[in-house]
Amino acid sequence: MRWAIILLFGLALLPVDLWASNVILQENHFTIRKVDKVCKLDVAFSMKDLEGGANQSQNVNGMVSILGLFSKGEFFGELFTRRDVIGLARKKVQIQFDRAKPLTINFVPGSDSKDQYWRWQYLEETRGLLDNIARKNTMRVSFSNGNENWKFKIGLKGTAKIVRTLRRCGR
Repeated sequence: MRWAIILLFGLALLPVDLWASNVILQENHFTIRKVDKVCKLDVAFSMKDLEGGANQSQNVNGMVSILGLFSKGEFFGELFTRRDVIGLARKKVQIQFDRAKPLTINFVPGSDSKDQYWRWQYLEETRGLLDNIARKNTMRVSFSNGNENWKFKIGLKGTAKIVRTLRRCGR
């Protein structure tokens, strides 16, 4: 009974489009979902993925940020941030692969929204990110909420298979 309550609480923390969609594949930080007949890749970040030790003193379980990328280029990317931990990300997101120059991606103006647990907004230009996720070794995602800088780093081992699955799903 206790596990059922924990599971229900965990599902309640997810944005509606995440738990209402069909999971196609889930490995480590990466989940492929089918949302309204369109496939997307969710890249989840937790406090363990923070670089530099900042903010790690908080005892927070589960994901605190999610980067959503769609298999079709005509959709905006998404950035979800946990409302109680991060709040709303401001101005822009920077994404860096390996040691390459960081890509700066602006938010779509006026696209922010929220529910009880999450804040989210759309990203203007995410072209090429899936190719980098498939081919590179590490990814860093950083943004600020106005008070704190958040910088996550994850390994990309095995992601070529994940991106191939995402692209096949989108056909």
